[in-house]
Amino acid sequence: MIKSLNNKYSVRIAEAKQSVNALLENENKNKGIVSDYIKTVANFIDDMFQLESELNEDYFICHDFEELLELNHGYYKDIEGKAFINSYANPEKAISIFGEPLGQVLSSVYEDIRQCVGYAFEHRAVSMMWISELFLSVVTILNKYKETIESSDLVQNADMLDCHKELIHLLKEHRYVDMEERFNLNIHRRFNPGFDVYSKQIVSDSLEDDRYIFKYGMYVGHNEIELISYFKACDDSKLQDMANTYTEAFHRGFINKRIDLNLKKTVNVSYHLGFERVIQKAVSNYQAMGLEPLVYYELKGTMRPRLMNTKPSKQMEYDHRFDGGLTMDQKYSDVLLKIAAKVLEDNRKLIGQMAGPAVMEIFGEVPFEPLSKKSCVKYNDEVKELMSKHNNKYQQLFSKYLPRSSYSFVIISYPVPEIGNQFNEIFDETIRVNTLDEKVYQKIQQYIIQALDKGVSVHVTGRNGNRTDLTVNLNDKLDTSTQTNFNNCTADVNVPVGEVFTSPKLEGTNGKLHVKEVYLHGLKFIDLDIDFKEGMMDTFTCNNFEDEEANVNYILENMTHPHKTLPLGEFAIGTNTTAYVMAKKYNIEKIIPILIGEKMGPHFAVGDTCYPWSEEVEIYNPDGREVVARENSKTAKRSTNIEEAYTYCHTDITIPYSELDCISVNLIEGGQLDIIRNGRFVLDGTESLNEPLKDIEV
Repeated sequence: MIKSLNNKYSVRIAEAKQSVNALLENENKNKGIVSDYIKTVANFIDDMFQLESELNEDYFICHDFEELLELNHGYYKDIEGKAFINSYANPEKAISIFGEPLGQVLSSVYEDIRQCVGYAFEHRAVSMMWISELFLSVVTILNKYKETIESSDLVQNADMLDCHKELIHLLKEHRYVDMEERFNLNIHRRFNPGFDVYSKQIVSDSLEDDRYIFKYGMYVGHNEIELISYFKACDDSKLQDMANTYTEAFHRGFINKRIDLNLKKTVNVSYHLGFERVIQKAVSNYQAMGLEPLVYYELKGTMRPRLMNTKPSKQMEYDHRFDGGLTMDQKYSDVLLKIAAKVLEDNRKLIGQMAGPAVMEIFGEVPFEPLSKKSCVKYNDEVKELMSKHNNKYQQLFSKYLPRSSYSFVIISYPVPEIGNQFNEIFDETIRVNTLDEKVYQKIQQYIIQALDKGVSVHVTGRNGNRTDLTVNLNDKLDTSTQTNFNNCTADVNVPVGEVFTSPKLEGTNGKLHVKEVYLHGLKFIDLDIDFKEGMMDTFTCNNFEDEEANVNYILENMTHPHKTLPLGEFAIGTNTTAYVMAKKYNIEKIIPILIGEKMGPHFAVGDTCYPWSEEVEIYNPDGREVVARENSKTAKRSTNIEEAYTYCHTDITIPYSELDCISVNLIEGGQLDIIRNGRFVLDGTESLNEPLKDIEV
């Protein structure tokens, strides 16, 4: 499809190239802050057009590994590490030169244009054309106000404000240029196996030549290079075992959900660069199931599933996460939804044949503590509400073509070398954690569920400085002979094994959730403190900043966004004490991924339940009882006011055993039954879970 689009727009592509080149020749004669910005951005676009024309197999053969590494880092040289401070992609830097709000917009434009690295490697000359046409129009406006900008000394006079107004109008209008073509291209990148820019690395390449890693065009760092060496030294059987764990868990999801896998043709394979030797074997397994891999990279944003790599600048992504607020309006939402409806319908078969995402995540990177900048774009209340409604409507539309009940998934996680000198040992221990006997846990967790089903609510308290004191109310419409509130979660889709979970009843769920330190979405939260009232986040704060308002805003921007509050969508009890001991042994509790961390104690998810858009799908535990707690009073609104039913958020917060005092069931007939006391399992039938804990303090 990309080739046909490039051919269709070949004349405009050539004109865009020529115009950027001519612009450079002209601006090289000029000086000043406007010319410097124009030259910097135009040089980058020109370099990317040149790179796109050079990229072929010979490009990777005629350079050795070190040369390709230098070229790779060259694509990101002005945002890599400390260089980002002086980049136009840094809104703080741009504002220091152009003032606010003009600098904010120009920084956003340049950050958007940096996607051209990905466009070049995907040979998306048409996408480079679209972004070049936008930039050339930006230049026209800047030159119109150049004299004022150069002499303004950051003073926001009428002309500067007019310049900003015209730029915003331009950005808004540019969104409609070839809108259907652009949306259609995005759908094909995600669902068409014919888009093989990245999948070739795991289907066709032998992987014997380490230079394959540069064919993605994504930033290659220490982790990626070390992972290549690590997996080259691994026994083939170890790689196969990892692949089998990953693919068999995916397959079990279809069996347990009673979905016919024979109706599916593709699987979205998501992994971190460097894991190709494992993924190649996994893809062979998926192909044996009749599934071809879909592999793509989201050029902007951090949403999974997608290809993952070391980021040259996490701060840049953080700074620009709300840039959509510059141009979001009702007209755009309406037009985009109309276009989406047509494109999704046109691609109904392509979308429907996707079996789901298969995600191999990583952990162990140095935790990111972002700088909070006033210079970044923020969503106002109007845009927050509009974004929420837009996302809701789009999800309703998309679910017609790929309903949650029609596909499954798998998520598994492994460490990367950045975790430290004990990487090899931690990796092997993670493999052990990921392959624990699920039948053993299934039996133990059944004892926990039987106890929980005797209760009306669960009381959770903390210790050792943890201030948690929370009562979680349970669904009370239960025939325990055939029904249960809790899902007996082994390792069918969510690896590793080890939790029972439910959708709490919001009404009657009250109290405090506190964690002394936790990483959520890759961000550090210190003394996270949330008070729930009738199941909703009522008041909340943390201790990341001295200023209380900054602490609240940090949570609003990075946990509840775009909402002002969220429901308690999930309550779970983690049973994987082996994973907990691993984390303690290697002192990696703070960086363990939530995928494993949620199995290491009770966890609470703010946002949607675990069953959004699939509440009507019947789910059964291994004992044959139906899991009936699949909704709450908020998601029940889907039949009357669907815009208020879902939040599109789901953030898991775990209390480690070391901070856990008690988990007690408040029994229907009165009294309490302890499941955990002082960080140890005390319920009959669960005692073996304490075995891994015997040599450590909990």
